[in-house]
Amino acid sequence: MASPNSPLLLVIRNALPFPVRVNVDVTAPEDLHVDPLGMVQLPAAGSRTLQVPTQSDVGGGERLIVSFALTSPDNRPLSQPVELSVHTGGYPVAQVFAFAAAALALVLGGRRYLRYRRGSWILRMKGIDLERRAGLLRARAAQTGPRTPG
Repeated sequence: MASPNSPLLLVIRNALPFPVRVNVDVTAPEDLHVDPLGMVQLPAAGSRTLQVPTQSDVGGGERLIVSFALTSPDNRPLSQPVELSVHTGGYPVAQVFAFAAAALALVLGGRRYLRYRRGSWILRMKGIDLERRAGLLRARAAQTGPRTPG
């Protein structure tokens, strides 16, 4: 699972030439909460893809087994249970990397801002007018002309 509440995808096929109503029974461990699906209408000789909403309380990359079985409306089994192995816990790792990247960006941005402010403060303390300095640099660039790679 990519996150603690990623849905599971389930494909149900009907090989019969007529539509069928089935009940999807879900069995999951206590740490993985799976919303019940209830009755599902399957088309004749077709399939249906379902997204099964889940909520995981497990962290740290555990494997959990979720079992799905189809029953008729009067609770007679229509299929053997199918077990899915679900690997949980990828979300906390991604979250740590995202927070680390954000912290690094703040530190580097703050450092650059402080260097800029400190540099302009030092020039003012030396009595150099920043606007005059910028004008002198523009004038010098206009005298020398545009730079061409050579």
